[in-house]
Amino acid sequence: MEKGEYVLATKYYEGLAGDPWTVGFYSEYSEGWYFVVDPDDDSFQHEGFERIEKISSKAGRWILANRQQIEAKPHACMYEVMRTVEEVFGLLTPVGQVAQPVKEKNFLAGVDHSTLVKN
Repeated sequence: MEKGEYVLATKYYEGLAGDPWTVGFYSEYSEGWYFVVDPDDDSFQHEGFERIEKISSKAGRWILANRQQIEAKPHACMYEVMRTVEEVFGLLTPVGQVAQPVKEKNFLAGVDHSTLVKN
């Protein structure tokens, strides 16, 4: 994974909606943890995340807009949510093709990033 790629990140590998999770930009991998930052390069979770997956900006915006409904089902798997959203929008990258990177970080402008990680 390349620095700056847009990702869904979960504190624990299972990725349950009731555990800490966020949508942001991959920064680095260190000692078994992935680090994800906001558009200003500020870290969401200083301890890092156990699992991340690339995500489209459209799916990321949908997930953030529907955060309360998702978190109301704490046993929902965030990666299943992400795949469902990607399927609905027709954004899954076909096998053998490269996903298009998010070119600008400002599509999250106006989102209060201090609330994006549920602790």
